[in-house]
Amino acid sequence: MFSCHLPSKQDLLVIVHLVCCVCGIGSLSMPYIFAQAGPTYSTVAFVLNCFFNTYATVALSHCFLKLRHVPHIHTYTDLAVHLWGRKGSFIVQATQLTSCFLLPVAFLVLGGATLLPAIFDGAVDMSTTLWIVVMAVILLPIIYIRVLHEAYIVLISGAAATFIADVLATVDAYVAHGDELYEPTDNVGFTNVLDTFGSFALAYGAALIVPQLQHHHPQPEKMPTALVYGMLLISGFYVTLGALGYAHFGCASPNNLLLAMSHTTSRRRVAYASMFLHISMAFAVLLNPFFVTVEKTLFPQTALQDESDAEDGDDVEAGAYIVLISGAAATFIADVLATVDAYVAHGDELYEPTDNVGFTNVLDTFGSFALAYGAALIVPQLQHHHPQPEKMPTALVYGMLLISGFYVTLGALGYAHFGCASPNNLLLAMSHTTSRRRVAYASMFLHISMAFAVLLNPFFVTVEKTLFPQTALQDESDAEDGDDVEAGGDTDVVAPFHVATTPKKMVQTPPPVKQVDGDNTEASISSTASMSSENTRRIVFRTIIVAIQCFLATLLQSSFYDMADLIGASLANICSVIMPLLLYYKLFANEMSKTHKLLCWTVILVSILLGSYSTIHAIRRIVKNASEYTVFASAPSAKRTSYPLCPAGYADRKAQWLDSFTLYY
Repeated sequence: MFSCHLPSKQDLLVIVHLVCCVCGIGSLSMPYIFAQAGPTYSTVAFVLNCFFNTYATVALSHCFLKLRHVPHIHTYTDLAVHLWGRKGSFIVQATQLTSCFLLPVAFLVLGGATLLPAIFDGAVDMSTTLWIVVMAVILLPIIYIRVLHEAYIVLISGAAATFIADVLATVDAYVAHGDELYEPTDNVGFTNVLDTFGSFALAYGAALIVPQLQHHHPQPEKMPTALVYGMLLISGFYVTLGALGYAHFGCASPNNLLLAMSHTTSRRRVAYASMFLHISMAFAVLLNPFFVTVEKTLFPQTALQDESDAEDGDDVEAGAYIVLISGAAATFIADVLATVDAYVAHGDELYEPTDNVGFTNVLDTFGSFALAYGAALIVPQLQHHHPQPEKMPTALVYGMLLISGFYVTLGALGYAHFGCASPNNLLLAMSHTTSRRRVAYASMFLHISMAFAVLLNPFFVTVEKTLFPQTALQDESDAEDGDDVEAGGDTDVVAPFHVATTPKKMVQTPPPVKQVDGDNTEASISSTASMSSENTRRIVFRTIIVAIQCFLATLLQSSFYDMADLIGASLANICSVIMPLLLYYKLFANEMSKTHKLLCWTVILVSILLGSYSTIHAIRRIVKNASEYTVFASAPSAKRTSYPLCPAGYADRKAQWLDSFTLYY
């Protein structure tokens, strides 16, 4: 299933694509995962979630490898239709479009309720409700782009912004908070471990991009390896982030690393801005498949125009390296600045280990992991464009390992500093007195801005196919390029029309020519008017959808972490682990050994159980928050006073250092 070899240039592109797509807002909660489940159990949870998601992405890659000679099987939806019929298409599109619609709502909450107020702190005084509306308005021009071709710049920018925000938040923890925060998590139980499932599912959800990646890989047989590398890379980042955060905050680790950043430093603004960039990009990216799918039904005239765009409603276009890297870089910058800020601004007196870690603590991390690791959706696109698809599994493994390394580093550094007080959003723990906070926030804002547009675009395109049928012929070629970068071979398709000659009789007959010209002119005018009307309706439709999301964001602005946990444990888990393995079993059941079948079904059942647990708990927390929240009132930005993961008396023992910075919820 996996062969070890040095990654080729194309494999490296797959790894970069995978890392950039997966590295997002899920990274912010890595130190909190360490605090939630304790360093021992959280390490086990990291390994399991990394394995589950890597196994699922590699399995999905193998499905495309086996069917690579079957025409028109390039996307996740194509594979589901081939194996399960139309019901497969419905299941895949329903889960994907729901995810594409809901995740941007979380981006609006993070950007409007946290990032923008911090970036413009002292300059503009507005309520978080108004900031959410402002962010939605800012993103509208990106949302109006019908399809996102060559979107690598968006993806890369978004991932980079997340990385920046994470790093800044981690650094801030060590710089601004001191070294006396850490105390280990107290009484860690099984429920603590279960509670991490949603976070892991959100952080690791990558299956949706696997078809797109594999579709464009020149050697798709290498995709499984590339996916493993990518997932390992992501896991490394997550583990690092979580370990560093927990080492500092201990049992007080915030559920958002940004929330623990010092308010007195500029790095907090930088980290917040980086994360805002990330969620802005992710907002558009996530909404795109939703719009594409829904608009197919509402505006049927776009059917022919978006034939291939519709197929790529759950994929990220292969040509968008710059966007992809920018988004990932922004995330990385935000993470780094937040981590640096923790160590620089907070001092070294915060850490205490998490107290009484139980099994439920571990379970509670699943949603965060699912969100952080969700990568399967981009695999089809990556594999489709890989010149050697047989190498994809190896590339995927490398990518997942790289991501895991980043996550582990981020989590370990955060936990090493904050300990049990680790924030659930690393950016929120950054110092308010340094410029790095603004940089981190700006980087994350870049990430979510790009992600917002990229995620929404497939949604819009799919829906508009039905709503606006007049655009069908216009986007016929766009459909061809929905998940592909045009190759030289495409000229072979149009060559016959260039070499054809016009009969002399037709050339020498003026009246018919004039009539044709007149007809063409009238048709052109009619087509132009029709397209103008369709474009107007499409803009109105997209504005209405964003307005609905803005409304939901204002209602749920006090529940960002719970929203992310819910999406990770339910939708990301289904798309990135459960569905790929069910498809793999359907296709390879006759070739699998009994041991392999047992392993496959064990992963599926465990993912279903953990996902169900985390989903139910996330819904309960959202309902509880809603019962204590006044509709349309700004979410209170109060200083954190409760540290449920820490030993008794933690707040009193660490009062001197806790008062030196502000952990906001």
